[in-house]
Amino acid sequence: MGKLIDYEHYLLNILQKFANALQQRVDTIEYYLNMTDNDRDKKLSEDPIKHFRITRRLYSDYLNWMWFMEEQPWETLVNDIIAIAPQMPTLQDIEEAIRGLRLIQWTYSLPTAEMAKGVLQDIHHNTSLDGMQCITIARHMVKNKDFIRAKEWLMVGLKMYEADEEIEYIYSQLGMPLVDFYELFVEIQDNLGLRFLAMSELQLAIRNWPEKVSLQRALSRLKINIRIGKESAKKKEKSKGVYKKCCSSECRPTTKLYCLYNTTASYFLRLAPLKMELLSLDPYMVLFHDVVSDKDIVSIRNMAKGRLVRAVTVSKDGNYTEDPDRTTTGTC
Repeated sequence: MGKLIDYEHYLLNILQKFANALQQRVDTIEYYLNMTDNDRDKKLSEDPIKHFRITRRLYSDYLNWMWFMEEQPWETLVNDIIAIAPQMPTLQDIEEAIRGLRLIQWTYSLPTAEMAKGVLQDIHHNTSLDGMQCITIARHMVKNKDFIRAKEWLMVGLKMYEADEEIEYIYSQLGMPLVDFYELFVEIQDNLGLRFLAMSELQLAIRNWPEKVSLQRALSRLKINIRIGKESAKKKEKSKGVYKKCCSSECRPTTKLYCLYNTTASYFLRLAPLKMELLSLDPYMVLFHDVVSDKDIVSIRNMAKGRLVRAVTVSKDGNYTEDPDRTTTGTC
């Protein structure tokens, strides 16, 4: 995480330099416009001095302005970004991060809107997600056939998008125009079997963006699905396992459960007892608290820096392969 923050600061610094370079060019143009403000007459002046000013500008200045606009003084900044590109997070990193968020949301039964605001179990963590991040999560949910949860994330993201009309340009510049929200919404509604609602939204999107070929393709697919009566994609809920369900505080019974200090499992525990919280009687499940101190946690993290790699498993053909079940899936 430390390196990611360093990379973020590095890139933000490049953007700031880029903004400064642009502002300098804007200031230059505005200064020139102010210089010529007195000469903006619709008729050519009979004043020989004013006549010469205009003639000289048309002869010389505008050719130089053409060169000025063709210049790319920020090419070095682009090269600085290219140099660090191999260190940037990959698609796999994004997917693992989203799986981690999904696991947190499922384990603690967190409402999507609250989680997007950074509110976890009624505690605001002074951070939040924006519309682009919400649609990224929604796309991942669609990829994993979790259409109900995908719709929740998409609607939260769309609400953020529509709350600020001026944000559309920057979202489009960053590869997430408003039309992408509509396309994903139609795909989700189609898979949930709400095809007539999807049709009305899709027709609205086509009126707004008639040049988008992808919308026309989506319309053709939707018409075919309506015509043949294709069944909606009902995601079969995988059994999470009775042990994993006990990770959620909402499934824990409130009677006959208690906390205690375990001093009997080992002679050593008489000196350093374990804090135990009984979570479930059937199946029997306990949660150990303060097993590792905050100081030791920091120490372990520091030792792992530069050495932490993804765990691999052996595939059917005998090759080593990365598996999400070893990283962000199947853990409490």
